[in-house]
Amino acid sequence: MTVQAPLYSMAPGGAAKASSISRGRTVEGVSRSLSGLGVSLGVAAFEVAVLSIATFLAAATYLTAGYQDLDRVLFYVVPSLFIGLMYVLCAGVSKSYRVQGLASIRASAPSAVLAFQVSFSIVIAVLFMSRATDLYSRGALIAQYGTGLAVVLLARIVVAAILGAMLRAGRITAQRVLAIGSVQTLRDVEATLGLSTGVQLVSVVLADDALDEAANLDLVARDMVGYCRASLPNHVILALPARATPALGNLLERLSPLPTAVHVVPDRTEFTGRMPVLAEIGSMQTLRLSRPPLTLGDQLLKRLLDIVVASTALVLLAPLMLLIAVCIRMESSGPALFRQRRFGFNQKEFRIYKFRSMRVQEDGAVVTQAKRFDSRITRVGALLRRTNLDELPQLLNVLRGEMSLVGPRPHALVHDLEFETQVAQYARRHNVKPGITGWAQVNGLRGETDTLDKLKMRVEHDIFYIDNWSLALDLRILLLTVCSPKAFRNAY
Repeated sequence: MTVQAPLYSMAPGGAAKASSISRGRTVEGVSRSLSGLGVSLGVAAFEVAVLSIATFLAAATYLTAGYQDLDRVLFYVVPSLFIGLMYVLCAGVSKSYRVQGLASIRASAPSAVLAFQVSFSIVIAVLFMSRATDLYSRGALIAQYGTGLAVVLLARIVVAAILGAMLRAGRITAQRVLAIGSVQTLRDVEATLGLSTGVQLVSVVLADDALDEAANLDLVARDMVGYCRASLPNHVILALPARATPALGNLLERLSPLPTAVHVVPDRTEFTGRMPVLAEIGSMQTLRLSRPPLTLGDQLLKRLLDIVVASTALVLLAPLMLLIAVCIRMESSGPALFRQRRFGFNQKEFRIYKFRSMRVQEDGAVVTQAKRFDSRITRVGALLRRTNLDELPQLLNVLRGEMSLVGPRPHALVHDLEFETQVAQYARRHNVKPGITGWAQVNGLRGETDTLDKLKMRVEHDIFYIDNWSLALDLRILLLTVCSPKAFRNAY
């Protein structure tokens, strides 16, 4: 059927190559790249052949060298073929022939070894149950096992190298994806899938008329069914803006007869945080819009790390901290330690400890952030700030439970109250304890927040840390704090 322009247009999306479809007629996608199914079948056939031949030659070599018996050698033809077939069957059951997995030796090698172990165990069991073990040489069996295992690993290394190169060159299409939405909602889809290798993406850009009229969306859906039956995409993604949500049910009904997976991507413009993820409350499935504070287990694990590292660091660094305190007192009058009110977990107020690096000790309605070449900074203070040594007293805050080693860096109270009005997600930084160092800091996002963009970037990194916390991420950040040049950037 013919769809009146300009209801929609179809064009290649992301970084992958795809054919386009003109309005009003369905055109089968033309691609010179190999399909994922064809590649998987080809790899399976290759492994059957090389494993069967290799295990037969291993048995033949052992028997010929030991017995010079050609008739016994021919007996091993069928068992060797059976080894190859059983291995491919076990690998297929464990989904070891997915193209993306085959292209990564780290992903494919463990599954291949497991599949071979299981298949060889089955072969031995069949030999035992059929009473063929009396005819089967134990030495030949051991030779077949060792050779087969080596060949399986070598084959996966070769396959991973070849497929990886072909995926990067766009010569293999692991998955064909049809994405339907507006220009704005498709932007994230194309940006994300564009980073994936082996994905052939066609974007269906809907015009405003189609979005505003349910009848027009119905026409588009019917036309898409014809296109999908011709090109057989693996996935159809509906990335509709919020105003088109009422027509979603009709679209899903139209697309349901297709032998393909249909996905719905929420409109990112409707959410100020990260994209929703599928979650469960009891037996009810939900879209989780934000992650809650760390679970009890997470908190205990993080607290254990804080206590062990902070107490050890205080003992080891005590002489250095004493020397720093003496140098501060010798250069200028005033205390060696500076205390300032900050917001902690759940916006609970506490006093943070720092080595005094300025001649002033602001903690009121007006707190001026440090600037480059700030005249208020002492000479000792400048050295401390460049090396992050002024933060060492916060190890006491960590032991007191007011801070963590890693977390969003706390700001002065007056700045917190101001920043909350400028960035919608700013208050989420208080969902976890503030840290001596953080994900934003090790990425160079520190120093003065004199522009809104700088503040937003820092908050985005802090939210990422909260939403993706793990013990490994904490350890990585601690390592980067000491070793990465970015962690010392903008320190003044």
